[in-house]
Amino acid sequence: MNFIPNFASTREHQCRIDLGRFKPRKYPAEYSVDDRFPVVDVETNVTRMKKHYICEATRIVDKAKFIHKAPFVIVDVGKISASMTELPDPLYIGEYTYNLSAGINNTNQHFTAIIKAQGGTYYHFDDTNRLGCVIHDRRMLVELALYVLQL
Repeated sequence: MNFIPNFASTREHQCRIDLGRFKPRKYPAEYSVDDRFPVVDVETNVTRMKKHYICEATRIVDKAKFIHKAPFVIVDVGKISASMTELPDPLYIGEYTYNLSAGINNTNQHFTAIIKAQGGTYYHFDDTNRLGCVIHDRRMLVELALYVLQL
């Protein structure tokens, strides 16, 4: 879907807050068990998978709307990351057109970006790579997408 008829709606989604290692007692909402919850030992910087309880209550997000014409929007791609080429481009929000400009990914607590050049070529920016910016090989997925208002 690349069209949002009006940008004023109430959205709901799962809470997904970590409730901890111990089974909740008299918890007022639904919860699930994640047997592979990543826990980082801050002393050793080692990540281990542990059993944790996760809140599944419905969380209401307040009404979101544009008051002024937004020069850019950042879109949460969702729980399942996507390739830049799978994202809608352009994105229409009401009467405005937004073009996909960049994607952001969090890999092992390190953020990288994929930037779309004017010719449609994608570049992967990673400050830990000695080259800094390289042509994107289309394997990296993004969690957030940046759209810029088309003038």
